[in-house]
Amino acid sequence: ALTLDGVAVEDLCLTFTLPGYPDVALVAGGADVVVTLARLGEYIDRVVAVTLVEGVQAQMAAMCAGFGAVVPRQQLAVFTPDELERVCCGLHFHPWEVSELVSACRLEHGYTADSSVIQWLYELMASFGAEDQRAFVSFVTGSPNLPIGGFRGLRPPLTVVPKARGEGADRELPSVMTCQNYLKLPEYSSRVVLAAKLRLALAEGQGSFLLS
Repeated sequence: ALTLDGVAVEDLCLTFTLPGYPDVALVAGGADVVVTLARLGEYIDRVVAVTLVEGVQAQMAAMCAGFGAVVPRQQLAVFTPDELERVCCGLHFHPWEVSELVSACRLEHGYTADSSVIQWLYELMASFGAEDQRAFVSFVTGSPNLPIGGFRGLRPPLTVVPKARGEGADRELPSVMTCQNYLKLPEYSSRVVLAAKLRLALAEGQGSFLLS
């Protein structure tokens, strides 16, 4: 039987209500319907549907109506999603400055501005082009764009902490906690290793929780 940490699904005391919102029923009388192994798939489908579709229908309809009042929707069909984003948001690339990163980032658990790996990180980030910037911000925050104010506008601020030190550090990849803008960075032995490992993490860690 399917278990979670050795506990049967039936023993988790789940009901057909939206997690965190006990008043939102996923099915009729959901608060009184226990999630069993036989209905686990249905429960997951309903959580996804209510969270991503039904729960935001009114807001999405209002947004589409407002957007359509400015630009008729049929005229947008000629754009790809990426092109539409550029039309609406622009493409304003500017290199990140080391001084900007020093003032905006928080260093904890032993890292300081004098740590070699932190200095290498800032220098690498300052060398990023537009695509690398988007990949890095998406990896660390979950969004490809910084807020107004750039790194200084992040709440909470970008925080960098050690993940591994010593001999094993060069075998580790950076990992993140996107909800806290938290980068766990191994104390790599050289600038070259840092660049290789971070670029690998940016390439392989997008769109999943493999490095979270």
